[in-house]
Amino acid sequence: MLNKAGQNAVFFLQGEPLAQRLSSSPDMLAQELGENCVASNGMSEALYPELENWRDALRQSRRLLHAIPEVTQLSWFRPPQGQRTAEMSGQIFERIVLWNIDSQDLNPSLSSQQLADRLMTLMLLWRKGIILLHDTQPKAANALPGLFRAVQTSPVRWVDCRSFADR
Repeated sequence: MLNKAGQNAVFFLQGEPLAQRLSSSPDMLAQELGENCVASNGMSEALYPELENWRDALRQSRRLLHAIPEVTQLSWFRPPQGQRTAEMSGQIFERIVLWNIDSQDLNPSLSSQQLADRLMTLMLLWRKGIILLHDTQPKAANALPGLFRAVQTSPVRWVDCRSFADR
């Protein structure tokens, strides 16, 4: 859907499911990701401040990201549930990244149109940021075309994820 709209995004991938996908078909995964970028969501939903071996888990996550062929990788870590410590910053990944615009795409009371309207309102309010959307939610995919149309006539822009690449 993103490719069809001429847009891309950062997919924060979790290591355990990523390892399973890589073991079966790394080329298929790279094809699915297309022009999008990848970053780390850790190895699991574990709270990293509570993990004794958090450095090893982040290193493992980074190795898995590097195993995806021909995909733009960002040296970003989005800690599960936003839980982090100051010590984690810059250790394995250059940046710890949090979202500041929650789409509420898991909220059953919002329609796709309401979701798109909410996102546009928050984008206009904050003027920059990272939007949390779940790629497993059809509602998110259904809301994006309307959001992309709205962005065309607004002062905010959808930024190409590759401009953030570690190069």
